[in-house]
Amino acid sequence: MIETILFISVALQVVAAFLALRLIRITEVRAAWILMATGLVLMAVGRIIDVLPFFSIEITPEINLLNELVDVIISFVMIAGVALIAPLFYAIRQSEKALRESEERYRTLVDNVNVGVYRSTGDIEGRYLQVNPAMAKIFGYESIEDFMHISISELYREPEGRKRFIGKIREAGYVRNEILELRKRDGTPIKASVTATVQYDEHGDVKWIDGVTEDITEQKLAEDKLRESEQMLHRVIQSSPIPAFVIGKDHRVIYWNRALEELSGINAEEVIGTTHYWRAFYSKERPCMADLLVDQSLEAIPQWYFEKYLKSRLLDDAYEATDFFPELGDTGKWLRFTAAVIRDSQGYLVGAIETLEDVTERKRAEEELIRVRKLESLEIFAGGIAHDFNNLLSVMLRNIFLAKLSLADEKEELTEGLEIAEKVGLQAKELAHRLITFAKGGDPIRKIGSITQLMKNSADLSLSGSNVRCDFSMSDNIWPVEMDDVQIRQVIHNLVINARESMPDGGAITIHAENVTVSSGNGLPLKEGKYVKWAVKDHGVGIAKEDLQRIFDPYFTTKPTGSARGMGLGLAICYSIIKKHDGSITVESEPGVGSTFYVYLPATPREDPVSKTETDFSFLRGGKILVMDDDDTVRHSTGIVLNFLGYDVEYSKDGDEAVDLYRKALEMNQPYSAVILDLNIPRGKGAKETIRELLLIDPHVIAILSSGYTDDPEVMEFSKDGFRGIITVPYDVGRLKKVLNTLLG
Repeated sequence: MIETILFISVALQVVAAFLALRLIRITEVRAAWILMATGLVLMAVGRIIDVLPFFSIEITPEINLLNELVDVIISFVMIAGVALIAPLFYAIRQSEKALRESEERYRTLVDNVNVGVYRSTGDIEGRYLQVNPAMAKIFGYESIEDFMHISISELYREPEGRKRFIGKIREAGYVRNEILELRKRDGTPIKASVTATVQYDEHGDVKWIDGVTEDITEQKLAEDKLRESEQMLHRVIQSSPIPAFVIGKDHRVIYWNRALEELSGINAEEVIGTTHYWRAFYSKERPCMADLLVDQSLEAIPQWYFEKYLKSRLLDDAYEATDFFPELGDTGKWLRFTAAVIRDSQGYLVGAIETLEDVTERKRAEEELIRVRKLESLEIFAGGIAHDFNNLLSVMLRNIFLAKLSLADEKEELTEGLEIAEKVGLQAKELAHRLITFAKGGDPIRKIGSITQLMKNSADLSLSGSNVRCDFSMSDNIWPVEMDDVQIRQVIHNLVINARESMPDGGAITIHAENVTVSSGNGLPLKEGKYVKWAVKDHGVGIAKEDLQRIFDPYFTTKPTGSARGMGLGLAICYSIIKKHDGSITVESEPGVGSTFYVYLPATPREDPVSKTETDFSFLRGGKILVMDDDDTVRHSTGIVLNFLGYDVEYSKDGDEAVDLYRKALEMNQPYSAVILDLNIPRGKGAKETIRELLLIDPHVIAILSSGYTDDPEVMEFSKDGFRGIITVPYDVGRLKKVLNTLLG
């Protein structure tokens, strides 16, 4: 029994010693455990020695059973303790291994990152306690050892930079993305972004500073370039003389340049960041062209800009259009606008830009050209009819004159009737003459005179019998104007009649006149100089904005059609007359408030020559006159008038016959005192061809040009062709007598 217990105790201690020795491999070179393991081995050896006597026959030791049992229990406890402590050692070893691996990974990570990682002291001079290779590389050092020996303050471009940094990080305990102005080993300046925290000891003092440093020099340069590029873009847009705005994908305004501020009257501060910029162009909310492009709603463009838009020929994502915007300015503006998509570097749509060009003046010039062409189109119609009408009137007036000559004095009533018929015929001829002047573009017959008295007389006559009165506001010393008083009277009459008709319930018209000096850049189609500006203002129904651009077009009218008042020629005639006077006529109007027509006529510094009272010329001494005209009636009626004035008359129907008669008269030494040559001979030589041949025969020939229109452009410069004078058909006896008396008297 005792032997068994003894052997069990020895076996247990040997096992405990074996286990302890195995744990040395786990605990590696820990001295404490090596000593403990050695003690367990020695105890096991001691127990073995105690067992050896049992193998000797000679030795019979006394063995205490109780002691042996206690030794067995101790051996068991030792084995159990060693067995239980083994997992702890295994866990410690695994933790140490994991820690080493973690430290290795951290060290690898820190060493391989492109940003600098450091630990430094917290004093002003500063020393690095630990850095990674990237930290040294940032500042241009080849090795960490060289970098660790420098003072941190040496890296700052300014001596105060380090002080500010330490003061800030001590105050807050940390800094994030702090931008520092540093320098490399060779002095090259760099910008660094630093994020760092402070570690404190148990006394609250700074132990060290852990931080990360990133070289952002290139990034800052790129940002600066981008910022400069954005500023340049901003300056370009702002400085552009072309009004422009930019919106983002959310339709909010990003840019609104100064030119657009001037055009729209809306400051950038009012619209930038908002989506209600439409109010600069429209009275009600609606999309602009840029909005449609941002939404890529290309199919909606015709809906909003029907027959007004075109796809740009230069850019794929751009459209342009021209439209009238009545809300801009006092009378609205024509704008040509181009909208284009803005995409980022990846091709994604990020917004749109829209540029606007004020083409009001160009549009008005185009409309004026169209208006002039319309006026010119009247030449064939009006000129032909008026020419034939004038010829008929001429024959009628000649026969009335002859009838008056043949009547006895006692036929007073008949004579009075003929005088009335003659007066009416002359008025009709004057109307035909004015229509020809208007249709053919002839120059007005100008005389220097005062516009003020003409306006008063014409306005009062036009308002006679109406419930509308005229108030005059005339400045003192209105400059004289060189004008055709008949044509200008017609303009005044038309404008006053229009004003009267716009106020069916009555009221007051104001006519104002003043002297003005027009300078360059005035916005009017006028040369620089002095003008008399006069205006006719009413308080009537006004003119719709969409009609203002067409108000001077021939045949355009807002009055009821089919009436005498609705022919659409009144303002067109006014426009034509004022243009021929080198002036300008414009209109401002607001529906329900009234209209004002402004007229500019060039002032003249010359004084009106003193009109000489015509004296009653006595009959001339007589002579022989050759009359050339293709119309038999005209020839003979002209001969009657000349006979009445005391002249002998011979006739020719064309230029060839006139030249032949004139040559024969010279050869017979019976020359003509004068020749009267009709301007146009449809089937023969007219006055111009005939005068050239007559001048070859007789350089001193007294030739008088005969025409129905003394203001015809071909007639105005008659003296250049060799004519001595000009008379109008039908011949006024007094005028004809004066011309002949001047040339032959």
